[in-house]
Amino acid sequence: MKFVKKLAAVIGLTLTFTTLAGCSLLQRQKFSEKETKYYVAYSHVINKGGELCGIDEDGNFTSSSKVNLQDGSKTEFTDGKKIIGGARANTHLIVDGNGNYEEFYLLDSPDYTGVCAITMDKDRIIASMNCGYSGGVYINDFVIQDLSGNVEVDKVVEIFACDIICADNTVYIAGSMDRSGENEVKTGKVISYSLTSGEINEQMYEPGKVIDTVCALNGKLYCASRDLNGSTREIYVIDAKTLEREKTLEFSDEVAGLLDYKGDLYCGIGNKFCLISDGSISDTLCELEQDSFISDVAALNDHIYITTRFNNPDKEKSVFGTQIDYDLSSRTYFETPIHMDFKKYSHFVVCPVRG
Repeated sequence: MKFVKKLAAVIGLTLTFTTLAGCSLLQRQKFSEKETKYYVAYSHVINKGGELCGIDEDGNFTSSSKVNLQDGSKTEFTDGKKIIGGARANTHLIVDGNGNYEEFYLLDSPDYTGVCAITMDKDRIIASMNCGYSGGVYINDFVIQDLSGNVEVDKVVEIFACDIICADNTVYIAGSMDRSGENEVKTGKVISYSLTSGEINEQMYEPGKVIDTVCALNGKLYCASRDLNGSTREIYVIDAKTLEREKTLEFSDEVAGLLDYKGDLYCGIGNKFCLISDGSISDTLCELEQDSFISDVAALNDHIYITTRFNNPDKEKSVFGTQIDYDLSSRTYFETPIHMDFKKYSHFVVCPVRG
């Protein structure tokens, strides 16, 4: 067991349970006395020191605690908990809606590489970790491990993962098949792993594409496909059992933030967040601020939470993005500014308070 800022465990998955308290992110700012609406995990792409802060609906800080997190940007939201993976270091967090958090690392070494994609299945952590090239092919280490550090699966898979989910007792890893050398090329790829039988199925799609995100809905996988110029205007519809692509949904603007919730598919199309039905936009929930992009999306208790980040943030006011709380029942939404000390941090991930 590892305790915050003190002891380091030698083996297994380390845990830290605490409630946010401590110094302010901005030393000159006093804590707000309003209720906490979100918890925000801040980190830097190079340094391992991070911070987990509560904020109220106006974006003012309500609490803060130092955490061990580097490049915290690979996230998943499960059962009211946000899992935040360190993309460049084996430092990760689980944050719940009450402000409690756990710090952990995977396998038997905190010095191991970071994760490409990470999720949870009940009390198990499921991740695809960076391994670099082997035999001219980029590989990941596919890991399933419980909260006590017991490793259930540890095997090499040929993929550069961008996203990972668990649905119907199956793990789906989405990303690309990368090769180095003279024939260097990226090809969209999905791997499925059965949690009951251990069977692996793999499928590659067209060259020059990367599958950025994946969600599962009604026996289908919906995968946002990005080309090598960085444009994402397609969603592959894939049979979840065979991994065969059935069709491709095409849009006139950028696709981001795929979300499956209660039998419906949502995503951002350009500067709008939309409901998708029968392969096209059937409803627009809200419009995003111009010159912003969706960095994360989650749903809980009939609320959709959309994290946006500005391409050109207001550094003078330290505002780097907004958190949108869209109420599906009332069809209204509320925006909260996200402040960040850009001299200390470069990344932020938002976790809603349990509603």
